[in-house]
Amino acid sequence: MFKRRRHARANQPVIIDLVRRLATGQVGLAQAVQELLANEYISGFLRHKSAIRLEDFKLHAGRYFSMYLPEAGYEIGQTDRYKVVTGRREAKIVATKRYTLGMVINLCSGSVAKLGDLEIQRMEKEGADFSVMWWSKKKSMCLFLGPARFVNHDCDSNCRFTALGSDAICFQALKTIEPGEEITTHYGNNYFGEGNCECLCATCEK
Repeated sequence: MFKRRRHARANQPVIIDLVRRLATGQVGLAQAVQELLANEYISGFLRHKSAIRLEDFKLHAGRYFSMYLPEAGYEIGQTDRYKVVTGRREAKIVATKRYTLGMVINLCSGSVAKLGDLEIQRMEKEGADFSVMWWSKKKSMCLFLGPARFVNHDCDSNCRFTALGSDAICFQALKTIEPGEEITTHYGNNYFGEGNCECLCATCEK
């Protein structure tokens, strides 16, 4: 993961209230996205964007809002597991319901965009706060965005990546996951050094 970048200055109390109303079922997902688009800062940001960019933004906003739906089946937690490397607490995804083998966690999704070498070098130079990983379907390093980016690696993961259309992913359970358990996936055999020798996951800690 790259360093943090400066975040946009939106009206936080308004956004927090919108998320609260979504989480309590007072508004639906489509209405929440429309209210976000009507926000003064967001509407100004999108004013000169193309129709394609606008639709991309709406889709991406919907993915993040999906985290707060009552039926999402997971929530964002915090972990100190990687603090020795990052120097701070990191996010993790925790199940809020029981999943059994084969169940798809479709509301924990993310978009995947293919990156070239020059784009990766530029992101590293600018210190962009994005997740970049190899995706075998595109046979390339890819920019990984959305709630799914918070699913951490484990060498004995309880989920696997599964395609959600041509440019997005979600997760499928590989075993039973009980409420309160962290949802994990497998990033690759050499993602954390050769043979994942630098891996800090719970399985490697045993």
